[in-house]
Amino acid sequence: MTSDATGSAREFLSEPAVYDFFVDEESRLKREEDLLRKVAAASSADRSGVLDVACGTGIHAAFFARLGYRVVARDADPEMIAYARAKWEGSGGVRWAIHDMAETSREKFGLSLCLGNSLSMLPDEDALSRTMKAVAEQLDDGGRFLFQILDYASLRADSHRLVYKPGEVNGRRIGVVKLLAASGDEIIASFLTLERQDEENGEVWACRSTVSRLSAWEPDDMRKSIAAAGLRIEEEYSAFSGKPFAPGEGRDYIAVAGR
Repeated sequence: MTSDATGSAREFLSEPAVYDFFVDEESRLKREEDLLRKVAAASSADRSGVLDVACGTGIHAAFFARLGYRVVARDADPEMIAYARAKWEGSGGVRWAIHDMAETSREKFGLSLCLGNSLSMLPDEDALSRTMKAVAEQLDDGGRFLFQILDYASLRADSHRLVYKPGEVNGRRIGVVKLLAASGDEIIASFLTLERQDEENGEVWACRSTVSRLSAWEPDDMRKSIAAAGLRIEEEYSAFSGKPFAPGEGRDYIAVAGR
């Protein structure tokens, strides 16, 4: 077995095909679709479109485009944007752009999204504040901001969560392990990618690991940063099923904010 240990979760995310495989678009949308449709219908997205501020491989951007919305999908990772653009080529309705979450623009949107625990990748409160203000500046009247992070109270109660998914990506036999672990006040995210290789007819497993610290935002952190950006929390959930939020009773903190 060979290994390549690195220090950034972004390096796992920079393998878009592996990330796409691990996320599993079909099951994710099946779980999230009802709430996504509900929030969009209550927003002004039909007039002003949808902004995905951390689009990854484009799952949600393509979903809203299929519903007929105009969509702008942004990500700070050029490889993610290139992968998403190629994957959804021909589907129409999406404009892809390399763009940091905290950057703003003159465009206005009726619905902004930040899903996939992306806000936990922001390094500090200043970055969170700048991101929330950028989102608020780009919402039009009647606009809504839908975001999701992990419920870290629930994760701390579990102490850790482990997921393993084997499969095939572009002809490569792989297995991906994701471990989230609570260590004091820190949340450690570890990814291990195993790839079966044939080196001169002798089978070996190559191993690549990444480890990073997540910003374990509490719901109050999000509420304060939302309020400071001039928005207000309107709805809070523990799951995309619509279960009302209660700390420690679900895996997620999902909220909808508006003006």
